[in-house]
Amino acid sequence: MTISVPRIISAERARALSDVMEKNGHRAHAAAGVYPLSGRIVGRCGHHYVGAYRNSDDTRYYRCGGGNNGKGRRTGCRDPYLTALDVEESVRAEVVTFLADSEHVEKAAAALIKPFPGDIGKQRERVAGFESALQEKERAVAHAAADLARRPYLDPTVMEAAMRQLKEDVRTAAMLLTKGKEVLARQMEREADAARVTELIATARAGTRELSETEWGDVVALLNVRVRPLGEVRKRSGVKCKVTDWHDRTGILVPDEVLVARWPAVEELMRSFFPRPQFARGAVCVRTQLNGILHRLRTGCLWDELPEPYGSWQLVKDRQNTWFKKGFWPVLVEHLNSAGGGTRVRREVQVPPLDITWHS
Repeated sequence: MTISVPRIISAERARALSDVMEKNGHRAHAAAGVYPLSGRIVGRCGHHYVGAYRNSDDTRYYRCGGGNNGKGRRTGCRDPYLTALDVEESVRAEVVTFLADSEHVEKAAAALIKPFPGDIGKQRERVAGFESALQEKERAVAHAAADLARRPYLDPTVMEAAMRQLKEDVRTAAMLLTKGKEVLARQMEREADAARVTELIATARAGTRELSETEWGDVVALLNVRVRPLGEVRKRSGVKCKVTDWHDRTGILVPDEVLVARWPAVEELMRSFFPRPQFARGAVCVRTQLNGILHRLRTGCLWDELPEPYGSWQLVKDRQNTWFKKGFWPVLVEHLNSAGGGTRVRREVQVPPLDITWHS
């Protein structure tokens, strides 16, 4: 008996829903990117961190598996979320330092690049032998079939049994050849991967080019890096600094300190941009406040850690945010950097102290 069940939604709506889910799923997956440290960070609860992505602020991060799906209630997991960019940069710096020592690299290579199971040259010989054996048995089957055809007087049961055994030999030889080729393919793939990662290590040591996240993941896997967070993350209060993010995103250098001799040109630039003169509130001048902004961007210190000679950090922060909001900051930075110099912006790393080890 067949019972007809009506559709819950129409075919058109089902296709539309499928299209939306596929589109959204693809975008989330693409934004998530690569997580080279997924499974390599061990939380205090003993579980491993995994990569995750947060759509709300377009951020990649790592979270401890001990707190997932209610496990935290059983494991007591209180391990912090780790911003992916920060923890990856910290580990990458340690890897670069490690690779700078040739003795370390040689020891790591000896311990980690182990010989593959079997000799690849001998495996090629085995495969060639399997191919010859298969061809020989196929010729034997053809020869036997022709020979038996010339002997119609033989018992059909005997003839069938003989041919069945010969064909079974062919199937066995074909199976051995297939398995041999599979083993050889895996050995060749491992050999190619080892050669590629060894080349990546040489590239990372030489610094000839920047490795991609995927390539760094291969290096981390070869070195078998393990990371254990120690302590808590030192968090900033409030929202992210837009000026720091702007320098970080664009790669534009933070200018050097503005000396007295350069200040008249900066004041002239201000007069061309602002209808009213820029005055300082408090005991310090605008040039000192500007140098306070540049100091924080170069050192990555928190606003409330700004050295006292730069004046009130709240006033320095207000100055920076006003200039950036009105579009003056990029103009000022371009003018100051035209004289050369400058350093990359320094973001305070949002990770706790890390214990980074290498295991064979």
